[in-house]
Amino acid sequence: MTSDVLMFDLDGTLTDPKPGIVGCIRVVLDQLGVACPDDDVLTAFIGPPLRGTFATLLDTSEAGRIEDAIDDRGSSG
Repeated sequence: MTSDVLMFDLDGTLTDPKPGIVGCIRVVLDQLGVACPDDDVLTAFIGPPLRGTFATLLDTSEAGRIEDAIDDRGSSG
């Protein structure tokens, strides 16, 4: 049997997601004027849902604030 499909598992097996994800979190926190923890702390947020991540990092349960962190329509870049 032959296959014309090639699949990649990009959960860290072939690539390191840390630089991209940590960098994106840093940009969001900077844009919101929130102090950013170091990379070791941010690494713990690779994988879990963004709403929970930003609720923790922003120390809020305010849905609007969390959605602002996720929504890029207001970003400058």
